[in-house]
Amino acid sequence: MKSHLNLAPSVADQTSLDKFLNEKCRSGNVSPDEAHYVFDCMIQRQPAPHMSSFNKLFTALVKIKHYDDVISHFKRFNSTGLLPDLITFNILLNCLSNIGRACDGFVVLGMILRLGFSPDMVTYNSLIKGLCREGRIMKATCFFKKMIAFGCRPDVITYATLIKGLCQTGNTSVALNLH
Repeated sequence: MKSHLNLAPSVADQTSLDKFLNEKCRSGNVSPDEAHYVFDCMIQRQPAPHMSSFNKLFTALVKIKHYDDVISHFKRFNSTGLLPDLITFNILLNCLSNIGRACDGFVVLGMILRLGFSPDMVTYNSLIKGLCREGRIMKATCFFKKMIAFGCRPDVITYATLIKGLCQTGNTSVALNLH
């Protein structure tokens, strides 16, 4: 709790918040307690900070591998009526894929589409990574094909993710062909 008291003056105004986000969060030198406190301050602020501020905070939590915290904060964020942007959704997708919740990632993809965003390479790569991590390589390859059909060209990360997934599931000949 002492850190919360020490933090209070550091996010008192937008300039101080920006300094905190740009220095502590970008370096990944933020504790989960600090992130929780700052998040609480941000969602209570009127008007709310720009979406990029939330994204910086979420990214800092990803850097320290606190994926569940990002998911929890996203739920609270979403319940306040604030609208995430595609970057926020992509951060959430990355977290879900890192903790083996690819099915939830597809729910997020539905939210992305309902809000009128166009999924980008980061969106697709996160979903493919999640499927591969869960050993669902056939679903990952099907989704890869759909991604191409939707007009999104795979990049090096897409291919590397699929090749790694194929190798881990014993499909080395398919991986070599993809390579």
